[in-house]
Amino acid sequence: MEQTDILEKVDTIKSVLDKSALYRQSLAPVFLFCGVIGSIASLVALMLKIEQATNIMIYWMLIGIFTSMSSVLIMVKQAKGSGDVFWSGPVQRMAHASVPPILVGALGGVYCIVFFPDSTLVSGQAVIGWLALYGLALNSGSIVLASKVRYLGWTFMLCGVIAGFVFELELENPHLQHITMGLGFGVLHLIQGLIEWKRHV
Repeated sequence: MEQTDILEKVDTIKSVLDKSALYRQSLAPVFLFCGVIGSIASLVALMLKIEQATNIMIYWMLIGIFTSMSSVLIMVKQAKGSGDVFWSGPVQRMAHASVPPILVGALGGVYCIVFFPDSTLVSGQAVIGWLALYGLALNSGSIVLASKVRYLGWTFMLCGVIAGFVFELELENPHLQHITMGLGFGVLHLIQGLIEWKRHV
């Protein structure tokens, strides 16, 4: 009986490791996709002169929803291509760990839109919060994704802190907010995507 339990645990550990390897292979296209979308979205926001606080927050929340859903679809497609089930135990644990910070960021954005619709000061604070909370989500999900992703998570959290100091004198500047989002959710994702792609070439 004890030997059977040991074998079952070994099979479970092997399954988790195999799935973790699959998710690590999915990171390059996901991060590259997010980086391209984040960079383009930043440039579009600057070109369209999206400067009203509510529009800034709604715009970036819609970009976040689009990239999140697209990233999940990319990972689902890769899982099916490998003959695996996407919504498995490791993914569920990753979701339980990483979704709460993202949910807090989304609800915080809605709160800001409802109660501070005209305050670019608040939209600047939202940008800082989104960077930090996303970093926390990556750090939490790195248990399943890959240990290297933890560094990206800490980078996002650090960028949130740095943005707070940079914004100190120009927190209400909408152009700076779009540039910060582009550098964070665009450039950082592109860099990490290239690192992951090179690692698996």
